[in-house]
Amino acid sequence: MLKMQKALVLGLSIMFLVSFSAGASDKIKVIIDTDIAMGYRNHDVDDGLALLIALNSPELEILGVTASWGNHKQSKTFAKAKEILELTGHGDIPCFSGAGGYKDLGRETPASKFIAETVLEKPGEVTLLVIGTQTNVATAIMSDPKVAPAVRQVVCMGGTLAPPGKWPYWAVLDLNFGANVKAARTVMSSGVPFHLAHSALCIETIITPERYKRMIETAPYQRELLAEQTRSWFRLRFLVGPAPGIEGVVPWDVTALAYLLHPEWFEDNWIHGEIDNKGWGYKTVRVYEEGLPEGQGDFNAPSRLVDEEAFWEWFFKRI
Repeated sequence: MLKMQKALVLGLSIMFLVSFSAGASDKIKVIIDTDIAMGYRNHDVDDGLALLIALNSPELEILGVTASWGNHKQSKTFAKAKEILELTGHGDIPCFSGAGGYKDLGRETPASKFIAETVLEKPGEVTLLVIGTQTNVATAIMSDPKVAPAVRQVVCMGGTLAPPGKWPYWAVLDLNFGANVKAARTVMSSGVPFHLAHSALCIETIITPERYKRMIETAPYQRELLAEQTRSWFRLRFLVGPAPGIEGVVPWDVTALAYLLHPEWFEDNWIHGEIDNKGWGYKTVRVYEEGLPEGQGDFNAPSRLVDEEAFWEWFFKRI
């Protein structure tokens, strides 16, 4: 009887270890590259919302957070990233400072070095969630020709889609591509599987005053932190409004994270195109052909969010 009990305990232990190992390996290994400025007066909060949700997502294994200039200067974004990690009990996640401006493209920083080294150590395993200016990632790719083939995929927020000769008014709203067009081109043309949460896709999700009230009153994790660090931005944007036809605040970078975790909520759209560099369209991706098979498109720019109900249910559960 004793032998049977020992055998049973041993068997259960093995099953547990196998199950634990399988669960760990199923997680998406990700580096989050961000220009987070949540909490600084009159600076956008979308990176912060995306980071908070990512930290509350058990599907992710966050290998590190890298910060660059963009929504604020680099010293501020790096300090904010470290602050959020510490305040949420994730101080063990490494955080690295990166590019301080577009002239830093190609200049190694702790952030670009970490990205390159981590990707090369885990070829085909690491996803890059790029919700900043792409300079850190572009520099990592430029540092070694082996880096790009080793990246599993890039999921990013940035740019606006338009046919040649045209651009929609919201092209001026995006900072991520416009702050360093050359960096965005470098990443998009590197051959890495590339998924783009562009402006028109992101504005399908709007945080209305009612949704904001629900967020800060019912957020299941860091409710006080969330309210404190988003209040001034939401007050400003609700008062001013981001653009005609947009009645609320666009959580831009959250859409990129949602696609990473739940691509089934979106309608994929493989495209042949390139980033323009002329006139007002300097942030715009010129589309020459769309709706291509996955193997024939240059990148994927999902055309729409097909399950908005699931998106908001997920948002309020994870924020």
